[in-house]
Amino acid sequence: ASTAYNLDENIINPISGNESFGESIATDSTNTFVAVGSPADGEGKVHVYKRQDDGSTVYGTLQPHQTLEPIANFDNGASKFGDSVTMSPDGKYIVVGAPEATYVKSAFKDNFDFATE
Repeated sequence: ASTAYNLDENIINPISGNESFGESIATDSTNTFVAVGSPADGEGKVHVYKRQDDGSTVYGTLQPHQTLEPIANFDNGASKFGDSVTMSPDGKYIVVGAPEATYVKSAFKDNFDFATE
């Protein structure tokens, strides 16, 4: 038996010409939050989207929520931050891979705004 999928919406690349957008994607268990890696965007970024119930689609529309970037002195500018990304099932935690990071001796930690407002 074949499975049919329907396109609900597109996530638009916020930076024109950035071909690495979408290289990694992660969602929480309810698809409320979606994290999209963009490792070749400057030092690398992870764009976080939150689903808003705006009535435009059955499931709501994904809206930009937050952009995660490496902290100062994280690397020499070529870490590929966002090359891989994963999210906890409840959406409270995001783990970001940066395979070319040079100055990291322990886990990278930054703030993620989980506000539901």
